[in-house]
Amino acid sequence: MLSGFVCDERLLNYKTGAGAHVFSMTNDLIEPYFHIDNSLSKKRLYNLIKKLKLLKDLRIVKVRTADINEILLIHEYEYIKIIKSLSEANGGDAGYGTPFSRNAFEIASLGIGGLIELSEKVFLGEIKNGFALIRPPGHHALENTGYGFCIFNNVAIAAECLKKKYNLLYVNLSSSYNFKATTRPLSDLTTRIRAPGQRFEINATLTHDFYDPTTIAFRKPWLERGDLNTSINLLGSSSSRSGSSSYSRYSGRSSTGSGYDRYDQGFDQVKGPWTLKLAHRYSVLRSKPDANFSTASHILSATSRFNMKTLTDVLHVSNPLTNNWRVQHNFNYDYRRREIVAHSFDFYRTLHCWEFQVRWTRNGFNKGIYFRLNIIAHPEIKIEQERRSSG
Repeated sequence: MLSGFVCDERLLNYKTGAGAHVFSMTNDLIEPYFHIDNSLSKKRLYNLIKKLKLLKDLRIVKVRTADINEILLIHEYEYIKIIKSLSEANGGDAGYGTPFSRNAFEIASLGIGGLIELSEKVFLGEIKNGFALIRPPGHHALENTGYGFCIFNNVAIAAECLKKKYNLLYVNLSSSYNFKATTRPLSDLTTRIRAPGQRFEINATLTHDFYDPTTIAFRKPWLERGDLNTSINLLGSSSSRSGSSSYSRYSGRSSTGSGYDRYDQGFDQVKGPWTLKLAHRYSVLRSKPDANFSTASHILSATSRFNMKTLTDVLHVSNPLTNNWRVQHNFNYDYRRREIVAHSFDFYRTLHCWEFQVRWTRNGFNKGIYFRLNIIAHPEIKIEQERRSSG
């Protein structure tokens, strides 16, 4: 079985741009020169492979342009949008030592697509292993910023693509035994079944009891409760206008605390111009093995998120005051009780290194209007400690 190899002349000819080197002894900058991340080493390696006539022993995997939805599996939509916009101009800086030149987005997308193809062929056993000689590099980048010469995280994107495409079913069984307990030492057997998908997902949980509810005698497990959750996730296309972007470098928040925060809606995780999640939750239970099942809950819910600019663009209305706002609408309907059990609107935006959120809950025990103002992570602040020895 052959090894796979990905390379393309367009990737090898990619130019990061000019750079400047630092002398470690004096810390003086010299005049601008080619950037330390350049194509020379990659070209040398490719020429060496050709000179040794190794290409005939390799399975050549062609590059392709990665789909925007593949990149969105890891990176935020606004970040992708700003990189694409700057790439179509004269280039820019993706952050943390990651300058890039014109057409960088197009070339980076080719490298991502090539790595996805190579990874899939290794996974399917078509090739023994593989090597991707691609530029720009891609393993340091974070979801909303470049890092260490890497614009996108090619490795993470390829791995996520394989997970989404081939992870068809997860099954998890769990129980425990309490050696100190005098009654019911064996806990319920919980079986979780998950069928993940990029757009459609199914989760089922089955709970079996090992004891007779009347005599507490040990017996073969009987199904006590069943839960079925289904969801459809839709993500807005990136085909909207790509001119100037309102992208903020403060769109990601550092989570330093622990525990569940019911008011944290995770707006920094919205990776498209809009998202829509439709969910259905159905639960049944019974009190003893020979009893009939009864419906415990039957909930239909819809959650939509969108940038306000997406709405104003559709209506052809220009309003700079609302361009940076994100909106979430949440709606839960109890089919068993025939009533709306939750209905809320959230309005969110970043304010430089702050974030502001307003929630209007129309009904339920949380009914009311809530305001929240937080300090979020500031990526430009770095604390470093350096020790030098005097000699």
